Amino acid sequence: AEKSLVTDLARLEERGGKTLEAIAQLLDRNKTGFIPSQDLLMGLKSLCPASFGRLRPREANMLAGRIERGALVNITGINQPPNNGGVSVLGLVGWVRARQGGSDVGQKLERLFRMFEKVSGVSVSEIVHGSLSAHAFITAIRSLQQTIGSKDITGSDHFLSESSLQRFVEKKGDKNDMLDVSALLTSLGLIREADTKGASKEAKLDLSAALSRIGEKRIGKYFESWMDSETCLASIDAVLTGLSKFGLVRQVSVEDARLALVELASEKEGGFLLCSDLFKCVDWSWETHIKKALHVPLVEAETMGTGLADLIGQDIDLSLNQLQEIATLTGKALPRHIPTQDIDQFLTKLKNARISILEFAAGAGNAWGGATLKRLLLSIEASGTLPIHQVFKNMDQDGNGSLSHEELIEGLRQGLEAAKLPVEVSKDVSDAIKSLETSPGQGIPLHNFMDIVGRPFANYLEARLEAIIRTSNIDLSSIFQALDKDGDGTVTAEEMGVALKEIKGFEDATDQDVKDLLSRFDP
Repeated sequence: AEKSLVTDLARLEERGGKTLEAIAQLLDRNKTGFIPSQDLLMGLKSLCPASFGRLRPREANMLAGRIERGALVNITGINQPPNNGGVSVLGLVGWVRARQGGSDVGQKLERLFRMFEKVSGVSVSEIVHGSLSAHAFITAIRSLQQTIGSKDITGSDHFLSESSLQRFVEKKGDKNDMLDVSALLTSLGLIREADTKGASKEAKLDLSAALSRIGEKRIGKYFESWMDSETCLASIDAVLTGLSKFGLVRQVSVEDARLALVELASEKEGGFLLCSDLFKCVDWSWETHIKKALHVPLVEAETMGTGLADLIGQDIDLSLNQLQEIATLTGKALPRHIPTQDIDQFLTKLKNARISILEFAAGAGNAWGGATLKRLLLSIEASGTLPIHQVFKNMDQDGNGSLSHEELIEGLRQGLEAAKLPVEVSKDVSDAIKSLETSPGQGIPLHNFMDIVGRPFANYLEARLEAIIRTSNIDLSSIFQALDKDGDGTVTAEEMGVALKEIKGFEDATDQDVKDLLSRFDP
């Protein structure tokens, strides 16, 4: 009868589309994790009429009692049923599994270990390791089962009797009946042989792929969110958690991924990483990363006052303190994920190579050239009485509304000479002008020109509108009525935009420009 019942339940699981765990939970009507004796009898009769349903009442009671006693003995201390009899869902599943063919101890251990890792988020190798006696191994297994049970994970396939575990250790252990757990976990595929030597190749590839998904430009910001607030270090666990969102542990175990990070760590004993450690496993240059970070405040400083040269004086070298002062002045703080000693070493390297800080800043390319162009244009504006849009008009020799490369270079020379400023237009500025053209050879329109110097295009629109009103003989009320298309007594941004774009000089105005202009009259 017992064999027939186990066979029926196995067939039900195979053909019914439900796991044995789900079937056992059907008998747990109160959802407490336990099946009272009466519910066990009635449920098995309903589920297995061909085997249990044909038994006489006395035989059915005897078999149910065997299930209760057998399940209870084999899972001592785990999900114990109440005193009035019955069996836990976990116990029933274990009782059936123990009597099914092909379910050896190794397979059950593997299922148990994988369930534990899923529930706890901790690698089994961190809990069970070294060489253990039969008693110590059985105690460890019971501890894992209790952890799973405490998470209300019922019905998982990890039923193991004490006698079966004893025999397993005797069979797999050495002559002293000591079991090498690392070898066991390796044989079950839970850790790789490479783990005893270091991280697997797969883990290193996954780590590189996760970092590549973030990208070099963004890795600094992410690393700063993982860092300790007081240092430039981030714990390995914090980095592991952060990178898992980018697929680090999709293909490899948590332990394997952690090993890959440990191998990179500068502070292995404390379990901490520097951002530069992560650069070791991807094709990124930490020195180039520092260079790009330092260019930001220096380029910003070029647009202030008379430029970077004015801020650093006659010194061709730049100290860490000077750099920090410039960063504070420009509002472009130095990145927290780059240690100050790394920045200091980089500046020393520039000094030893006889590279001036201005030469280094020019290495920012078009960003540096654009900053210098902005400084020169603002200097020309400040030296005279013309607003910047009028400076543009004077430079636009052919009056086509766009400055060619030649027009802007010549306009700069004339403007600097008139302002009695050094007339020098560097190659950096020339290259930046070419990069700022809307398309090669098409020049720089007024809207883009205003963006370069950091002035709202609405400034030009307002000045242009005031000039039209001032030079025309039309009174303001007539202009307002012409703009107010629907006659509701107000001029909307849409009405203003339609009217302005019909006038020469306003063609490039965007909807946002018009809204900015209107906000000045009706905030």
